[in-house]
Amino acid sequence: MKIKAIIPALLFFLISHLSANEITLEGDGVIHYKYPEKFEESNRYIVHGTKLPNDDCEFNQSMRLMPGQRVFTKNIAYNPHTCETLVVEGLYTVEPQKKMLERPNTQFQQ
Repeated sequence: MKIKAIIPALLFFLISHLSANEITLEGDGVIHYKYPEKFEESNRYIVHGTKLPNDDCEFNQSMRLMPGQRVFTKNIAYNPHTCETLVVEGLYTVEPQKKMLERPNTQFQQ
């Protein structure tokens, strides 16, 4: 059927289009940091900060997580002139830990 041939072509187009539009931070004065090793990126975005009177940049971020979710974020580029930073994040889920109840060993053997 023709539909079976169209689906892989459509997927290829979408994947290649998304990878071609990878979010980057470029320009004069951009500082690039080393990409973290063994990092499984799930998202990347640019955070816009506020320029303070002393020329520092202030970034305010918040996020909402479900119970058991953990997020690692890393700044991989920063532009101090525009107060923008490029952030990559990796998300994983942690199984709740069971509390182990152990009796303290009060008897010592010699």
